[in-house]
Amino acid sequence: MAHHQLQGIDLCGLAACVPGNKLAVTEYEHFTMPEKKDFIKHVGVEYKRYSNGKFTTADLCFAAAQKLIEELNWSPSEIGLVILVTQTPDYTLPASSILLQNRLGLNKNIIAFDINLGCSGWVYGLSVAAGLMKSLKIDKGLLLTGETSVIAEYKNKTTFPLMGDAGTATALLNSDNSKMSFDLNTNGAGYDAIIAHNSGARFFSASNAGNIYNHYVSLDSQRVLEFCLFEVVPSVKSLMDSNAIALTDIDYFIFHQANKIINENLRKKLGVPSEKFPYSLREFSNTSSASIPLTIVTQLANEIKSKKLTMLCSGFGVGLSWGSVILKTEKVVCPELIEL
Repeated sequence: MAHHQLQGIDLCGLAACVPGNKLAVTEYEHFTMPEKKDFIKHVGVEYKRYSNGKFTTADLCFAAAQKLIEELNWSPSEIGLVILVTQTPDYTLPASSILLQNRLGLNKNIIAFDINLGCSGWVYGLSVAAGLMKSLKIDKGLLLTGETSVIAEYKNKTTFPLMGDAGTATALLNSDNSKMSFDLNTNGAGYDAIIAHNSGARFFSASNAGNIYNHYVSLDSQRVLEFCLFEVVPSVKSLMDSNAIALTDIDYFIFHQANKIINENLRKKLGVPSEKFPYSLREFSNTSSASIPLTIVTQLANEIKSKKLTMLCSGFGVGLSWGSVILKTEKVVCPELIEL
């Protein structure tokens, strides 16, 4: 277990943006009626937000970041770091974070880069952003996470109805009063459990040189389920033990919105009461690295804006990669969900 702690970085703002276009599972033409009912009941998804080529991940993250900067009353010149976590960037190169630096009107003397991670991305990104801000004495930073389902083939009944579109922005502030405790893990031996086959440089040849990033993702649901049940619970328990924190000390457990079967199994194995385990899955589906902040914004906005909270957040999936964080928040700026 890769445990570490970071002191002195506050999570001071959260915003999320989704496309206004809502696609209902009942409208998905490649499901039979029994398949539709079964998918809603067991997978837990009833709707997904779908850009359908109208918006990119960067567009959604831009809207979230712009609104959050405005609500925080931050000057763009004060922001010294922008990290974007996504596997659906605008271009193979340059990095979309660099495009967003310009779109948001931020200074040129800023660190900006992308991280290629999926479901664990918000937790990993939080660790990277907070660590850089602390070590380099950066006062204000933005962590952006998001995905669009352009890599989910429409006729694929396993991936397309499950994967939704969202972009989020997390504002971080250098402070003396906070602590984040992380547990981060990786197992590349399971890389092909969630993979975009026939993509990237390994797929390159002279005959398909123009199409090496035009690809769809495949998902081995059984392997992913087994991975989550085998790895995530020990990771969460280890993190709690290392911080001498009990289940009753945690106000909310916000987990990546993988699917209902996985998440309910994890919740029950950990003994977490349902009222401490919020879901955004039914309305927004699985939004990869955006799912944890999207869940907070849509399900816990009143609490995070008005109370001190202790939260345990856990992301897990593509890689295989998984990570958890325990963090404390107080009066976080949290605008209403943005729809484009």
